[in-house]
Amino acid sequence: MATSPTREAEDRARRADGSGSIREEVRAVGSTVAAVTEELFQLAAKERQLAQAEMADSMSAERRASMLGAVAAVLALLVLGFLALSLMYGLDTLMPRWAASLATAGIVTVLAGEMTSVSYSA
Repeated sequence: MATSPTREAEDRARRADGSGSIREEVRAVGSTVAAVTEELFQLAAKERQLAQAEMADSMSAERRASMLGAVAAVLALLVLGFLALSLMYGLDTLMPRWAASLATAGIVTVLAGEMTSVSYSA
């Protein structure tokens, strides 16, 4: 099958136009990929900044909670000391002061031993 010269010229023109449009499409796709890549890098940087901010908030909250826990522990020890003194002065009305002090120390020692035993079994 022979083709006419005008038909061949039209085919060549279509191929030339087609390759030009393919190049334009490749350039368009390349610029789109570059834009998407840039946006992904920006997103990753923003995610990193957000993670750092969340970690800082979490650390400050944990630091505050641990400090309040330490203050509570110190206050609890003071309360236990005053309870032991109250027990000693209460026993002082029934026996000599040295015996009340010794009895209070014995009671506190037994409580400490029980707490130690419970903590080891848990």
